[in-house]
Amino acid sequence: GEQLESVGSMDDLSGQLAKYNNFLRAHRSYLVNLAYVQNISSKTIAMTDGIQIPIPHGKYSELKDKFFDYFFRKNQTFLA
Repeated sequence: GEQLESVGSMDDLSGQLAKYNNFLRAHRSYLVNLAYVQNISSKTIAMTDGIQIPIPHGKYSELKDKFFDYFFRKNQTFLA
């Protein structure tokens, strides 16, 4: 995947990307683009390129909810 470098802190970068609604602060060291998440389990987020990102203890439920919110928004269809 594409890698970008930033001079600011992770908090700064997370704040800048919040407007896009597809970036998730999964861990203090990881920002995840939800478009590239393949699977999420209680211990890791599996990315489409095979990378496994650890999920901190106690954060699974919050991350899972954010992932499913994103997934359903992205795949929402309208019936007339």
